[in-house]
Amino acid sequence: MRNALFLAVILLASPFARAQQAAPASPEPETLFGRILKRSSGYGAAVTRFSSFHGELAVLAGGYGGWFINDRFLVGGGAYGLASGISAPDADNRYPGKRSTWAMGYGGLVLEYTLHSKKLVHPSFNTLVGAGGVGKYVHGINNNNQDWQDYGYDNSGFFVVEPGANVEVNLTRWFRFGAGASYRFIRGSNTSGITDAQLSAPAGNVSLKFGGF
Repeated sequence: MRNALFLAVILLASPFARAQQAAPASPEPETLFGRILKRSSGYGAAVTRFSSFHGELAVLAGGYGGWFINDRFLVGGGAYGLASGISAPDADNRYPGKRSTWAMGYGGLVLEYTLHSKKLVHPSFNTLVGAGGVGKYVHGINNNNQDWQDYGYDNSGFFVVEPGANVEVNLTRWFRFGAGASYRFIRGSNTSGITDAQLSAPAGNVSLKFGGF
């Protein structure tokens, strides 16, 4: 009697067990951001730019970084500053006998598109849109007969747009080297001794990228 009851239970349970095994797993629910953001990470890039400033060869140092979406789009920010000590004229003769140099920096929103990011060699295209400032820096100002100090003067702000294109090489899974070119469009400055046209210039770039690719 006990064996017959056990056999009946097995026979009744078998169809339910087969149905459970045959039923597909519940699919993940579709979401708006799930469809758009299939993969995201981030990276940062240290950049050196070789350009002209006031008609002279100049080096600008800086970088950018941000959120990398679907191995293609970066949304982030960046900033650059003039690293060369280029002499500036003291047109108003404010500090006679003292050495003045140019100072410039700018930064803003960076958008970048990378094509075929997983390939060994691939292109990328980016644009910086933002603002900055330019002025003069005088070296050796006496402050109340104490230590000599540097002092900035004759400053003005400007609007900047800088599009660029690069070729990148994947050196490791987290490190890339890039080289390319950009053009710096500047409008709105009014510092004496330099114009928007002299601030605007092409640049050659080298970059080191670190992050999740």
